[in-house]
Amino acid sequence: MPSIQRFLSTATIGAQLVADDLTLAGQFITQEAKQIGQFLETHYNGIEGLDSKWLAKVFEDTYSFTALKAWKWFPPQDGKSDGTIYTSTGDIPQMWLRDSSAQMMPYVHSAANPEGEAVRKILEAAMKRQILFILDDPYGSAFFDSHGESEQQGPNKNECPKSENCPTCGCTRCKPACGLYTYQKDFELDSPFYVLLLHYRYWKATGRTEHFDENFAKALTSIYNLLRIEQYHKTKSDYFYKDLSGDFEEGIGLIWSFAIPSDDQAVGYNIPQNLMGVVVLRQASEIATTVLKNNKLAQDLKDLALEVENAIAEYGIVEDASGAKVYAYSVNGFKGEKAHNVLMDDANMPNLLWIPYLGYTGHDDIYTQTRRDILSEESDQNYFVGPAPKWFKGLGSRHTTTGLRPLHPGAECWGECIWPLGLIMEGMTATDPKDKVRIMKAILSSTAGQTVLHEGFLPSDPTHYNRDLFGWANALFSEWVFRQWAHPTLRNEGKNPQKNSQESPESSSNTTILKQSSAQKATNSLGKVSISVSVTVSEGHSYSEADANAQDALLALAASPSPSSSPSFLGLSASASAAAKGKHSKSRPAQAALDSNNDNNNNDNSDNDNDHDDDEDQQPLQRATSQLHARSHSQHSVKFSRNKK
Repeated sequence: MPSIQRFLSTATIGAQLVADDLTLAGQFITQEAKQIGQFLETHYNGIEGLDSKWLAKVFEDTYSFTALKAWKWFPPQDGKSDGTIYTSTGDIPQMWLRDSSAQMMPYVHSAANPEGEAVRKILEAAMKRQILFILDDPYGSAFFDSHGESEQQGPNKNECPKSENCPTCGCTRCKPACGLYTYQKDFELDSPFYVLLLHYRYWKATGRTEHFDENFAKALTSIYNLLRIEQYHKTKSDYFYKDLSGDFEEGIGLIWSFAIPSDDQAVGYNIPQNLMGVVVLRQASEIATTVLKNNKLAQDLKDLALEVENAIAEYGIVEDASGAKVYAYSVNGFKGEKAHNVLMDDANMPNLLWIPYLGYTGHDDIYTQTRRDILSEESDQNYFVGPAPKWFKGLGSRHTTTGLRPLHPGAECWGECIWPLGLIMEGMTATDPKDKVRIMKAILSSTAGQTVLHEGFLPSDPTHYNRDLFGWANALFSEWVFRQWAHPTLRNEGKNPQKNSQESPESSSNTTILKQSSAQKATNSLGKVSISVSVTVSEGHSYSEADANAQDALLALAASPSPSSSPSFLGLSASASAAAKGKHSKSRPAQAALDSNNDNNNNDNSDNDNDHDDDEDQQPLQRATSQLHARSHSQHSVKFSRNKK
C-alpha cells in the first residue's frame, strides 16, 4: 500500500515550509480517506444496486468532515493560548462533549498509524480541551469557546445563576453556578461517559498515556463523586436546571440524568445511559489501576459499575407486550402499581440499539428481543415508515433541530424523522451482511444528492431534511465504513506508534498476521487490487472480531454478486431501488462539477435539473439529485431552534 506519509511529504508538506499540526492532520486524514475510497470503489462494485463510486465519495467527505469543518484552535483567553483544540458540531458553533467525542472516534484509527503524528497531537489537544471543560463545569454538556459579557460568550446568561463568573446571568432558580464557558447545563449523564470512552479507546489504539495527566485524574475523581451524588438526586444533589417531569425512586443503584442523549428531558432513569456507565466505569477503573496507579479510585469505579449493572438487571429488564424480556428505555425505579417503564428507543446514542457497539455483553437474548421490538413500527414509537410506496423506514427521534440549512435551503422535517444515526447503528450492529448492504443502499440514497449526512429526513422524501453539516452523523457513518467495509490493511488497528513506529509489521513482535479469508481470496481472484493482509491488532481496542467477520462477509457478497433480481432496501420496492440506482448515475456528472468548482459557490447544475424535470414519474429520490448545489466551505451564522422538552 502506498505510504500516506509519502503522499503528504511530496505533495503537500514539501510545498509548505511552515504548516501547523491542525493543517497536517487535515491533510493526513483527507489522504487516508481517498485511499480508503479507492478501495471501496474497486471492491464493492460487484454488489448489485450498490453504487460503489458514490459510497467512496460519501465516505471521503464524511470521514474528513470534522477535521476540515469542525476543528479549530481554542482561541486565546485573556491574551493566553493553551494549545487545545475546540470541536464544534460542524453547524452549531458550540462544543458538545458527546458530539465531539463521537466526531473524533474514527480518527483514533488514524492516530494509531505510526505516521499519524499530527493526528495524535490534535486528538490529544482536543481531549485536553474536553477535560478542561469538565473541570470548568461537571454538569455542563456543551460549551462556548470564550467567556465574557456577550450573549455569544460563556456562561449562558439565560441558563446560569448570577455568580462571580457571571454577574449578568439571570436564572434565579438554577444551581450550582456555571463555569466560565458553560453553554448548556442540562446534565446529560452520557456526556462525561463519552469523553472517557474516547480517552480509553485512544489509549488502547495508540498505547499513549500522555492524555492521562493530572487534570484527567482530577476530572475522573470529579465525575465519580458527581455520579455518587446523582444516585440520590432528590436528597443529596443541589443541581437544578428545570422542574422535573414525573417522580422516581432514588437509592436503587441507577444514576439520574436531567436529559437524555437527544437533549430532551429524561423521565426517571435512562437505561442506555446507565448501560454505557457500566462499560465506561470499568474502562476508567482499568485506567486508574494501570496508568494513574490509584487503586482506591479504581476499586470505587469498579464497585459503582457493579451497582449500576445489578440495578439494570433488577429494574431495567422488563417484559414487552408479548411477555418477552427486553431492556426498557427508561424506568422510574418503583415497583408494583407505581412502576412506569418506557419501552422504545431513540436514534441518539447511547441507545439500546448500540449495545453491541458499546461492547456490553451478558444478556444477548434480551438484546435480540429488544432489537426486534426497536426495529418495528408496531413496537417502537420512534421507528418510522414512509407512506406508500414506503420509501424509507428506520429508527428516528421526536427531537428536531430546524433552521440549519444555509447551504441548501429547502423544506425540513418537522416530526417523525428517520435519523441516519439510527440507520447507521442498525447497519453496524446487524449480523446478516445482506442487511448491512440493504441499509447502506438506503443511507446512500437518503442524502438528497449530497456527500454528507443529515440529522433527520422525512420517510417519504429525503429532500425534506434537517441540518446541512451534522458532524456526528458523518463521523459515525465513516466509522462504520472504516470498521466493517474497509480492508484490514487500510486500518491501523492497535499499532502502537510509541513501540513499533520504527519496526516493519513483519519484524514487530506485536504483529498478528491475519489469515487471508475466502472473501479476500475471491476479490484477488477477480483481478482486483491485491493487498497484503498483515495488520497489528491490540487487545481491547474497538475493532472487534465481529467487525472482521462482517467485512469478510461483505467482501464475499461483492465477489459473488447475485444475478437476476434487483434487491429492494428499507421498504423500497424493486422499481424504487432501480430509480435510486439511476439517480446516482445521473448525479455523478453533477457531483464532479461540484468537486471541480469548490471555490465557486453558485453552481446550480441547471442541465441536470432539466433532465429530471422531463421525467413524468419523478420521485423524491430523483428530485434530490436536481437539488444539488455547490458546497461552501465557509461558516454561516444562522438562527436555529431545537425542540427541547
